[in-house]
Amino acid sequence: MKPNEIVSQGSRMPPSIDIMRTVFPVVALQQDDSSQAARPDSFGTAFCVAPCVFMTAGHVVLNAQAAGRLAIAGPAGEGRALGAALAQDVEVWEARDVALVRCDV
Repeated sequence: MKPNEIVSQGSRMPPSIDIMRTVFPVVALQQDDSSQAARPDSFGTAFCVAPCVFMTAGHVVLNAQAAGRLAIAGPAGEGRALGAALAQDVEVWEARDVALVRCDV
């Protein structure tokens, strides 16, 4: 059996999806140069659709931008706490409630 392969009732199934590597919280950092969150929770989630490109709802981006500096959060690795990377480019289509965020993570 290969790593991450699931065996169910004697048949081999494809590996499961690790949700912690596909769904990322959308957060806002304080307006100053600190890395402190503007509020203790997230505004929604984003999905990685290409390297460094995340898709989320337009209202999620707009609400996060109203509260502070838009960032994508995720595990910092090696058991460390959650980290966040600032958005570098954002495109929002309000009529469709869709947004793309470029973030070097």
